[in-house]
Amino acid sequence: FDRSGFDWLRSKQARKQASKQARKEARKEGSKEASKQASKEGRMSSDQAKPSTTQSASGGGKKAEQDGGGGGGSDGVLPAAVLRALGDRSYEKRKGAALEIEQLVKEIHKRRQVRGETADKESDEIARIIKVLVNQYAFSLQANFRKGGLIGLAATAIALLDDTNAYLELLLPPILKCFQDQEPRVRYYACEALYNVAKVVRGNVCVFFNEIFDGLCKLFADPDIDVKNGAQLLDRLLRDVVTESDSFEIERFIPLLRDRIAVRHPHIRQLLIGWITVLDSVPDIDMLSYLPEYLGGIFDMLSDSEKDIRQQAYACLSEFLRGITQNPRVDLGPMVAILVAKCESSDKFTRLTALTWISEFLVLGKTKLLPMCSGILGACLYCTADAEEEIRRHSQQVNDSLRKLVEATNEPFEIEPVLSKL
Repeated sequence: FDRSGFDWLRSKQARKQASKQARKEARKEGSKEASKQASKEGRMSSDQAKPSTTQSASGGGKKAEQDGGGGGGSDGVLPAAVLRALGDRSYEKRKGAALEIEQLVKEIHKRRQVRGETADKESDEIARIIKVLVNQYAFSLQANFRKGGLIGLAATAIALLDDTNAYLELLLPPILKCFQDQEPRVRYYACEALYNVAKVVRGNVCVFFNEIFDGLCKLFADPDIDVKNGAQLLDRLLRDVVTESDSFEIERFIPLLRDRIAVRHPHIRQLLIGWITVLDSVPDIDMLSYLPEYLGGIFDMLSDSEKDIRQQAYACLSEFLRGITQNPRVDLGPMVAILVAKCESSDKFTRLTALTWISEFLVLGKTKLLPMCSGILGACLYCTADAEEEIRRHSQQVNDSLRKLVEATNEPFEIEPVLSKL
């Protein structure tokens, strides 16, 4: 599997596990004599235990088959040995089983290509393999089976390469469901599986982008450090995929962004501001047209407790303001109300930045902003008495620009809302 950083994460985890095992062995050494005595007693009763052990093993096998794995209910699409290894507690055995699945799927796919057969996600042999991996493993009650199911799904995608697209509707939903698994290791394996699938299908994964992004928001706030690291690797790959894709639907993503921008978790904010910046850098994606949908959320980040988030938010806002000054067709009106509200923020840097934006808007919009005159005046009056001298100075500049605009205009506008502010 081409997992890049995931291999490094796994080696780090292996070292952690080895250290844990060493401590465990040290504790065992202290009770060595007790272990010897227990072993002796166990040998004395072994003959009596054999029948019940056999019965228990039989019952355990049946339970495993019912829960998924061990060859039960697979319709013969996968060898029994592969099914058993896929649910094993050993990662190496699960990986070996996944590699066998990859080879098997390659062979089936090659035969189908020779015969000129088309993919049928409902009934063909590959679809049946995927359904076994999903129903008996990814949805199993046993964590090791779920891990095996995830790595098996990734192996299937790797085997199919470009033809994976025909089975995306079968492959991705169970992986995304495992993002919410109660076991951290399963969530980590879900990141890894989606990473492998996305690396194969590239831009075609954009069909599920909202579902993936929603999952990433949860994983970036995950309490487990390995899961968060895995999510960051997946996030970097998705950024590359989206920026090179011509099938990304920004209008479908904006409602989700508008909803998530209100979240105050620092790691989620980093994810959001990173994606806003990336999408704004793509020439074919017009983020300015949707700016009123998420502008308030970026302004809220200016008062975040994390310095990096404040800096990223300010840099993002500066880039947007630069883009607005270079694009006279941008509708300023919907953003004015947001800026006026931010002038009453408890954070002084937010107030100052909002006043700066309003000042630029008055230069750019001129008489088009007359209908918003009362709101701007209210913001000026609020900041005129500010404790910060710089904010008072900017407020006076905005007030002067607004007064000159009103004095110079011959266009009709409602004076009553303005008078109500005085």
